[in-house]
Amino acid sequence: MNNIRTNLVNKLIYILDNFKFNCKKRNFIESVDISINLNIDVKNINQHIYGSVILPYKTQQLKIIAVFYNCKDKTVKNKIYSYGASFVGYKSLINKIIINKRKLNFNLLLTNSLLLNKLDKVNSILGPKNLIPNIKYNTVTNNFKKTIKEFLNGRIIYKNDKFGIIHLTIGQINYDSYKLANNIICIIRHIKSTKPTFIKNIFFIKNIFLSTTMGNSFLIDLNDLNF
Repeated sequence: MNNIRTNLVNKLIYILDNFKFNCKKRNFIESVDISINLNIDVKNINQHIYGSVILPYKTQQLKIIAVFYNCKDKTVKNKIYSYGASFVGYKSLINKIIINKRKLNFNLLLTNSLLLNKLDKVNSILGPKNLIPNIKYNTVTNNFKKTIKEFLNGRIIYKNDKFGIIHLTIGQINYDSYKLANNIICIIRHIKSTKPTFIKNIFFIKNIFLSTTMGNSFLIDLNDLNF
């Protein structure tokens, strides 16, 4: 770890220690969330920021993975299940999405590039839930084994909301501050790397807030942090 990164990690550890010290103690383990307010024009779709990154320390968020794939061979289907998928199907999965459209029983959908357009009939259901497979999310893949393993071991998806804010869980309140700090650095640097070149704002990130499941927001001072 180079000196610049070490310095940044140490500063974040100090901030996180202070944040956790001031958090009210609960009778359950709260999640630690981050809200990143971006200096973008949300009305311009070309300025929307979204992507996927593998965190150094997984967040413990439950991933329920569905795979849209035409498995004519039961052996192939069983293999995909063995990788960690909860649902595997083609027409049956489309029907499941339509029947359970109000509350889908999965929170991640994978498919390959050849079948992506076959989901068009249910995109109106998947879209509002941010479940349409997308290459930038790494949810369009020809290697289900590798992709499922990544999502079960720390890969997350991010996307700005209608206010230009990205909301993410970075871990739990009982995590060591070192782990939380490294997750924050990983997320911020990845988000900055996806900024379109035509966005000239020097202050691409307006501000960052930390919070817990039931706690108040805590503003991170960015003046002394060089991500």
